[in-house]
Parts: sequence; structure tokens; C-alpha cells
Amino acid sequence: MGQLTTFRTAGARISKTANTSDWENDIQDASTGTFVTNLSTTSSGTSPGVGAQAAYFSGRGGATTGTIVRTFYQFTVPSEAVGLITGITLRIVPYNYGLGAVIVAKSTASLFANTYGTLHFGSYQGTAYSDVIPAPNAIGQWPTTTGTTDTFDITLNSNAISDANANSGVLKIVFMNYTYDFEVSEPSLGTSVYNGLRLISGTNDDSGTRERLFVDYGYGNIVAGVAGANIAKITDVATADIGKVTGVS
Repeated sequence: MGQLTTFRTAGARISKTANTSDWENDIQDASTGTFVTNLSTTSSGTSPGVGAQAAYFSGRGGATTGTIVRTFYQFTVPSEAVGLITGITLRIVPYNYGLGAVIVAKSTASLFANTYGTLHFGSYQGTAYSDVIPAPNAIGQWPTTTGTTDTFDITLNSNAISDANANSGVLKIVFMNYTYDFEVSEPSLGTSVYNGLRLISGTNDDSGTRERLFVDYGYGNIVAGVAGANIAKITDVATADIGKVTGVS
């Protein structure tokens, strides 16, 4: 087994806000967002803010206003591991919280020059790439930290592994509020829940915080002239029998 690290090639925070009483059609299922913040792949710095949010409020004159925020990332796994991936762990830097439960889901965004636009707001599928990460004060909770170098690791599931293996190593993900966005449950008026994320710009990784995947991968068909199916037979050989394998008595 081997492990490698690969960094994000793009990332952005996309929000949708609308004055409406139709949460599902005008906000949650909207194809286009209202505002986008792309991380920079050249300049340095971090952009702390909301990573996944759902909010619904009653305004003046009885109007209702809803907001959803999603954060998108794209990664490319090196070719040496493609088709052999057995495990993926995502590392991000959280930033504060607001009692939201969050999930990592499958994104379908097709990017131009590694840049997201408001039109990518609806570029996702209802395929979970992680377990639900509950609000603070629960087991496996979303961190409450606001530190600039405090990282958080998320284990991605077999859906993410299968897609990374099948799509030439390209993995597209999106952070979504679980209850009101991913599950499309309309919030009651006055609801505001969020999970914060820092977008880490640039290519410098002095603090070890740039968004990344830790990718576990297995052996190919041939490793040092030994068929993959026979590797376990060699690694399980008793010490007393090593001479039989090496030809040395």
C-alpha cells in the first residue's frame, strides 16, 4: 500500500440569496448563484467565512428572504494512483460554526481556467461523499476553532473513491448544509445555521493548511516483477521460509 498527497486545483464559495416564499425552487434548487468568491492559486492568504449555510428570515412587509452557501473544491489525483485508490481523506481548515450539520457531496462543475462562477451554484448531485458531520456538541462534530492553522480531516466514502478512480483522478466536491440543502427540508422562518471554512490561497504550504487529499492506493498488476495477486503470498511468508523465496538457504 502507498499514500500520496494532492492539493486542490480550484476552490470557491458560492451563495444564493432570494426574496421568495418558495425555498426549494427559488433557492435550494436554483441553477445560478448570487455571489462567488474564488480562492487565488497565485497570491497568498486566507479567506475565512461561511462554508455551508442555510438561512430563512421574514423581512419588512411580510417578505421572506432565503440564503444558501456552498463551498466547492476540485482535486486531481496523480496518475500513479488512479484506478488503484482504496481510501481518501480530505483536509480543510474550519472557521467557526453556527450549529449546522454539513456533508461533503459530489460536484459536477466544469471549470474554465480553474475558476468557478455563479452559474456553478447548481453543479452538484445528491451523492454523498462523506458521513454527515453534526453540529458542535455531538460526536464527530464540526470543529469550533477559529485558528488559522487548525486543520480538520474528513474521511470520504466509497462513492468518492469510485469516482476518483473512474474520472482520471479528478475529484469534484461541494460542502452543503445537510438538513436544509442536501436533504431539501424547508427551514422555519428565523433559521440560520452555518459551518465556516477558510479558503487557503496560493501554492505555499508552510503552515500545512492548503486544502488537500491524502490518497491511499494499492498495487498494480505488476510490482517489481511480481503479480499483484501474489504480493500477499510473499509478504505473509514466515521468516523460516524466506530462504525459499530468495533462493538463499
